[in-house]
Amino acid sequence: MAKAALAIGGKTLHSVLKIPIAGVICGMLEESQLDGVTILIIDKVTLLDMYLINQVDQIVKKVKKTGQPFGGLITILFGDFLQLPPINTSADQKEEVKYIFDSHIWKNIVTFHLTKRAVLLRWREGKMIGEDQSFLKERSISSRLNTDKDYEFVAKKINEIIGVFDAFDVMFVTRLNFVVDWMNYFRFTQGANQQELRQLSNAWAPPQAVVPAKILMAPSLVCINMRILITESQIGDNDDKPRMLNGMMRSVLQLRPAYGIVDRVLVILENGIKHRTRQIPRSLTGDLYWPFRPCYATTFHKVQGLTLRHVAVDTHHNLKDGMFYVGCSRVRSRHGSNIVGPIPKYIKFNREVLGKQREIEASNIIPSD
Repeated sequence: MAKAALAIGGKTLHSVLKIPIAGVICGMLEESQLDGVTILIIDKVTLLDMYLINQVDQIVKKVKKTGQPFGGLITILFGDFLQLPPINTSADQKEEVKYIFDSHIWKNIVTFHLTKRAVLLRWREGKMIGEDQSFLKERSISSRLNTDKDYEFVAKKINEIIGVFDAFDVMFVTRLNFVVDWMNYFRFTQGANQQELRQLSNAWAPPQAVVPAKILMAPSLVCINMRILITESQIGDNDDKPRMLNGMMRSVLQLRPAYGIVDRVLVILENGIKHRTRQIPRSLTGDLYWPFRPCYATTFHKVQGLTLRHVAVDTHHNLKDGMFYVGCSRVRSRHGSNIVGPIPKYIKFNREVLGKQREIEASNIIPSD
């Protein structure tokens, strides 16, 4: 993940190994670029499928000119198979997703198992006991999320939490992009001075999922100090390295022109550097859109890798395997977990993956306590 790599001064696999993205070739990896490299560390490796991890293995073997796994590099992998499933990079998108443990290289991997808090261990494996349900009832913000008034009520409650804690430490998490857009809309329109709200010249990032025709999309509004999530990496004008990476959270510093519809946005980065965002053409139509969204709400995929003080998990809209566990495991303490929607009676998980995870834990080379 780009934001995780940036946080520790690392790089993404695609940028380091020149792996094509959506068929676009990003250059050729030369042997000299891995000179002096002896250790390869891959975080969130469970988001890679069998095909992508095989591609990494093949590229490094070719550059290092050896048949040893990962070109002989000491390779350290971090991940949790019971979080979200990997992204399918198979040429046949109808093919069932393959995990890295389906790869031929898995037999060369020695595993270590790190423990989590007891409640998370239960939720990770799809277990929900009476004590958990009683606790979640205490952490319920609302039992539903249907109408405008529901969104307004939840947004107000989240604003109250943000009033106590840092705004960057609180997040509403859901599965659906249109829910993200509407919760962001109600959240920041309530928190901002209405006179400061401005309309963008084009829409935010295009929807990543089909939205039912009856669902209206939230207006593309922006204001000074609005917290935003970068949805597309952007290259700096005089630098071949992206200045703003997909998944980074930032805030709006300046809008141009001073009045009317906004066509330029100046963003202040975490390190204090200012960067002017660019509108990006859609791949199919060529029309422009803004590569960011307000970030008071996001999806389960985008929240992976974050550590927050409070998370509001949307259970009103149907969750998929691992989503509830991912949302609730983003917080430092279980008292930071909040529920929007019905209290789950059971937690969705992948039984086949759980079986493989237990095999991995059983082969752990570090003795259990």
